Amino acid sequence: MNILDDRGITALNTFFEQILRLRSTSIDLALADRIKLLAKKTGIIKQIETDPRSEADFNHLIAWAETETGQPREILNKISLQTDTDTFIPRAEKVALMTMHAAKGLEFSVVFIAGCENGYIPMEPIKNDLIDIDEERRLFYVAMTRAKDMLFLTRSRNRYIHGKLQQRTVSPFIEDIEKKLRAEKKETYKKKAAKKQKQLYLFK
Repeated sequence: MNILDDRGITALNTFFEQILRLRSTSIDLALADRIKLLAKKTGIIKQIETDPRSEADFNHLIAWAETETGQPREILNKISLQTDTDTFIPRAEKVALMTMHAAKGLEFSVVFIAGCENGYIPMEPIKNDLIDIDEERRLFYVAMTRAKDMLFLTRSRNRYIHGKLQQRTVSPFIEDIEKKLRAEKKETYKKKAAKKQKQLYLFK
């Protein structure tokens, strides 16, 4: 057990006092104004302003906070319970990358499930951990049924894992699917030789 010395105790007390002062001075402020005040009083704003990307992210945070009208505790509770499903926009023309758990309740015209290999689907237990194979199978079924029109199940024959090339076997869940429902296609990718680039000259 580590015990703080007098210097550490003084620094900790100063920190607590600062938090209490900030809390009392910002309690009646809107969320966006409260964030600005905290950033200024803690000195974080100086670091943010030195990095264009951080400054853009901070401005985005402020713009979002200005749209929230609830109490800070209510807003934090809403954020903590938010999932990918809540932020998914079906009309957006982009690829949605998500976990199988996050895909529950959603539907897509085309679905790709990558890594359909034994050890990934189902997951390989770590040390003495137990894997609920029935729950893994149900989750895989949920992922497959997200597809309305086309479903692609992909795997690798060989994969680098922890820096070593290892042979992979197909997921037993795929083997359980009737062959008449599967259309298998094997692809072999060869690394193309780099083309020689012709040197161009500005002047002859």
